[in-house]
Amino acid sequence: MLETGFPKSVSLPAFSGLGSGTLSAEELGALRAIVDASGASMAFFDRNLRIVAANRRMKGELGLPEEGKEALSLPAILDGASFGKLEPRLKACLAGEAQDFLEESKAGPSTQVRYIPALSPEGEVVGVVALRKTAEPLEIQERNLAIREEALNVREAEFRRQSTTDALSGALTRGAILLLLEEELRRANRYGRPFALVLFDLDHFKLVNDIHGRSAGDETIRRFASICRATFRNTDYLGRYGGEEFLGILPEVDGEGGLLAAERVRIALQAERFRIPRPLGASSIEDEFTVTVSSGVAGFEKGYDSDTMLAATDKALYKAKDKGRNRSELHGRH
Repeated sequence: MLETGFPKSVSLPAFSGLGSGTLSAEELGALRAIVDASGASMAFFDRNLRIVAANRRMKGELGLPEEGKEALSLPAILDGASFGKLEPRLKACLAGEAQDFLEESKAGPSTQVRYIPALSPEGEVVGVVALRKTAEPLEIQERNLAIREEALNVREAEFRRQSTTDALSGALTRGAILLLLEEELRRANRYGRPFALVLFDLDHFKLVNDIHGRSAGDETIRRFASICRATFRNTDYLGRYGGEEFLGILPEVDGEGGLLAAERVRIALQAERFRIPRPLGASSIEDEFTVTVSSGVAGFEKGYDSDTMLAATDKALYKAKDKGRNRSELHGRH
């Protein structure tokens, strides 16, 4: 059907003269402006099916000159057979029922037609809004539908990406990584498959912000996440757990394997040199500093839930900090 955006009926409070056929010159001009702005062939008929206003496209289809002849009625314009086909639909529309149908043509493309009741301010049907548009071939309709669906899918995918990705680090959000943890726990408990959870905490991060500024802190967060992505496998997940804390989910490795992965990240970060431009007038052009990370690792054990596993990584992380930071500890190892 026509994609015009029109409802089942159209209320015309500004054109109350339609019912009596006594439109003022101002009302008629406004009515003609509406139909002239329509992209489809468009006309208004009164209850006697006289043409009150029609745009250039509709006049061309009816064989009318561009100027004048708007007072003619449809029965006077169309041959008997053509009007006979339309008359039941026009009467139904004048009774208040919108009409949508397809006019087939052997000589060319079909035409989509819509008749919409035009209502007075009192809700009385005072005429018909007629719209006509060349129907697109089926393959074009299907192609356009596919294009619209693809655009919708792209927008939905982008929305999902934005809602699950931390804007600063590019890692998953806290909510997203915790959902993945729940999924991994269900899989591990059901099938007995191993996985490791790593809780990273950047050491003395507050001092980075206090000494070098918030931009240095932001750059540290970004670079750490980048190091994790470069070090992790494609099947591993990284999420920003909060502030300077990150969670890593490593499927198909046990606690020892998780500890090795955490150590690779720690060593790579320790070797990184951060350089942040200093304000104009400072004694040096750049601030240079290093950052370290402490990690707590836990391997999955049968019956673990998310609280249990997070508590295990937190205990291991506390041990790493208690032993001087810049180290990785595995839960349960003495």
